[in-house]
Amino acid sequence: MIVRRFTFDHSSRRIALIGGLGAVALVVVAIFDLSAALHGLLAALLAWIAVPVGALLLLLIHRLTGGRWGEASRETLSATARTLPLLALAFLPILLLSPSLFSWAANADAAVHPDVADLYLSPTLFGVRALVILGLWSALAWTASQGLLGVLGAALGLALYGLSISFAGIDWVLSLDPHFKSTAFAMSLAVSQLVAGIAFVALTRDEAAPATSDILALLVAFSLGLFYLDMMQFLVAYDGNLPDKASWYLRRSGPGEVAVLTCAFLGTVAVPFATALRARWRRSPAALQVCGATALVGVSARVLWLVLPEASSTALSWIAAATALLAIGCLFVGALGRTARPLLTQRKRRAHGA
Repeated sequence: MIVRRFTFDHSSRRIALIGGLGAVALVVVAIFDLSAALHGLLAALLAWIAVPVGALLLLLIHRLTGGRWGEASRETLSATARTLPLLALAFLPILLLSPSLFSWAANADAAVHPDVADLYLSPTLFGVRALVILGLWSALAWTASQGLLGVLGAALGLALYGLSISFAGIDWVLSLDPHFKSTAFAMSLAVSQLVAGIAFVALTRDEAAPATSDILALLVAFSLGLFYLDMMQFLVAYDGNLPDKASWYLRRSGPGEVAVLTCAFLGTVAVPFATALRARWRRSPAALQVCGATALVGVSARVLWLVLPEASSTALSWIAAATALLAIGCLFVGALGRTARPLLTQRKRRAHGA
C-alpha cells in the first residue's frame, strides 16, 4: 500500500534536486520561447493534477456507493487527494503569463465573438475562475480525505465538481483555440481524471485481495468510457465537416501526434482491457500495477496530444513538457511522501493498540 511504498526520508533531497533541474530546464526553454514553455507547463500540470483530482472523485463516489474497492484503497486515495493544494501552486505562472499562452488573452479580437471575450475570456476573469476552481477542488480534497463529508456533502461536492470541470475544460484546453468547440469535452476531461485516479491506485497496490479485480474493473470501465467520449467527439466533427473542427484535428494528425495518440490508446485502453480478459491476470497485483502504469502514461500522452499542437514551436513545447513533467512529478512525489506519513503513523498506532 501507499503508506509503505511512499516514504521519502532518505531520498527527498534527490527528488528535490531532480525536480529543481527540471524547473531550471523549463526556465531555459522559456527564455527562448515563453509560449512553448507555457504550453509544456500547462500540459504537464493537467497530466499530473489529474491524479489527485481523480482520487478526490473516487473518495466522493465511494462515500455514496460504498464497495470493497474504496475500502481497500482509502489510504491511497486520501494521501493522493491531499497533494492537490500544492500542485495547484504550479498554476501560478499560467495565471500570471496567460497572454503568452492564450491568443484571446493578448487580443480579444482573436475570439469568435470579441464582445463575449471581453466579458468571459479576459485574463482577470480567467484568473478568478481558476482560483475558484482550484480552491474548490483543494477544499473538497481536504475534507473528503479527512472523512468529514457525509452522503449529502459528497453529492454536493460531485455536483460542484461537475460545474467546475465545465469551466476548467473551456478555459484551460479548449480556449487554446478560441474557434474550436466541443460540448462533450468537459465530460471526457472528468473521465480522464477518474482514469488517472484509479490508475494510480492500481500502480501502488501490492496486495493480493478480492478488491484487486474490482480496481481493474473500474480502470477498464473508466478507460472505455474515455475512449467512447473521444471517439464520439471525433465522429461528430468528422460527420459535420466544419472547417474549425477539421483544422483542430488536422493539427493533431502528423506522424508524431499520431504516435502519441497511439501510445495513449494502448496504455489507457488496450492493456487494461486485455488484462481483464484472463481471470488469473485480474487477480494479480503485478498485472494490476502494469495496467496502472500504462494507463497513467496513456492519460499523460493524451493531454500532450490535446495541448502541445497549439504551440507555435512544437519541438520546444515538447521539450518544455518533458521538463515540466519531471519538475511537477517530483513536486507530486514529495507532497505524497508528506501526506502519506501521517497515515503510516496512524497505522503503526493501530497495530500497537494505541
